[in-house]
Amino acid sequence: MNVFHKFEDEFGIELKSGIAHDQANKKVSMPNELIYSTGSGFTNNGDKIEFVPNDREITKAINEFIVTATVNGIERKWISHYFIGNSESRRKLAEETFDSLDSDIVFSAVCHNIEGGINNYKRFLDFLHNRDQEASKSRTVTQVMESGILPEREIDLPCENLNGTVCTSISHQRDKRCTGEWLIKDGDYKCCSKYCTSYKENIPFYFIAIHNEPFGANERNYKVLKYLIERANQYNMKLTLMFTPAWVDFILNNPLKRVELENWKTQGHEISAHHHSVHHPGNWDGYSDYTFEPAVQIREEEGLSKPRFSYRQGTLDDFVDKINKLGEF
Repeated sequence: MNVFHKFEDEFGIELKSGIAHDQANKKVSMPNELIYSTGSGFTNNGDKIEFVPNDREITKAINEFIVTATVNGIERKWISHYFIGNSESRRKLAEETFDSLDSDIVFSAVCHNIEGGINNYKRFLDFLHNRDQEASKSRTVTQVMESGILPEREIDLPCENLNGTVCTSISHQRDKRCTGEWLIKDGDYKCCSKYCTSYKENIPFYFIAIHNEPFGANERNYKVLKYLIERANQYNMKLTLMFTPAWVDFILNNPLKRVELENWKTQGHEISAHHHSVHHPGNWDGYSDYTFEPAVQIREEEGLSKPRFSYRQGTLDDFVDKINKLGEF
């Protein structure tokens, strides 16, 4: 049984969503099963699509459309996310921006399950509850992708820059433009009326994702994770819980934690994947289709930190198999 997401009341769990630091190199970073991601590096709003890999830019919180492209022969879809973390200024900017948006937009926020971000997270959820007391606009990542809330725009990845140069495409009336060839198909760029008109509140939809980091699987952070989920449950909001492989064994080796995981699923939270690829500016999680020595060389060439281990943890297929264990009991 696959477990990248749980959608509404379905009990057949299918691996689809997550993040793989795919803004750096989609062909290398994305497992074949990862169809929906929040890590494209592109913006999802306005008259132009830009490569903005920094998820601390507020434009990454605003999703007016879904970006699609073919990677390794598989169609993928992306929405962007904004990292609030423990920054009060970023949280306040998120709140101000949320209040300025209309109902045909999906707003995004990401936090880590660390103690330093608890108060910020709590205040942001309080803010959302004040605006959306029935949690009628709360969605998971997969729900955003599959519910028809947003239109889609297709990009041609040959124009995606993987070497640091910003590549911009302006999407007005013509199809091809930019320094390289970037094809955009606008399609019907309108919000589906059944979603736009069914709510009286003039507020955007929103999703909240929790990143569980590769070297943070411990009791202290698990306690924080439980608090974040319990707080969302108080307001009937749905979270997208993104797990790295280290969290799989940490949860499944404890019978009580296994029960809590099942409870999160039945409460409507999405179980998703979080991959720190070999290009991740922080810590690589050890999973790659590169063998260990070439992976280390890539990180050295990119000026990134050395791995915390002396051997590769597994291939991308191994990564998928590991995450899938969250649904095999």
